[in-house]
Amino acid sequence: IIAEKMKEQEGGSIINISSMYGLVSPDPSLYEGLDTFNPPSYGAAKSALVQLTKYVAAFYGKYGIRCNAIAPGAFPNTNYDSYKARRFKGCRSVFGFGCVKIYNWASFVS
Repeated sequence: IIAEKMKEQEGGSIINISSMYGLVSPDPSLYEGLDTFNPPSYGAAKSALVQLTKYVAAFYGKYGIRCNAIAPGAFPNTNYDSYKARRFKGCRSVFGFGCVKIYNWASFVS
């Protein structure tokens, strides 16, 4: 529905929010000793969103419609200190990269 409206206006940008778990499987050692885990349905849904993004980009690109997905990394639960220590050892955030794709001047990125 949205892409059809964008066809009428001859362009647009669709940004989907996926997850790193749409691209990689979780490390089981991160959940040792915890009552929580990353369910397989989450990764399957986020992986499907990545594929949908590629599909929409392929079919609607010729109408000037860009479709991209942002796949941010983990959002730690600050209640689990041992989890944080294992998960974020030596990590740096690059989350802001995807935001630039919204603007028309960034259309060459897609």
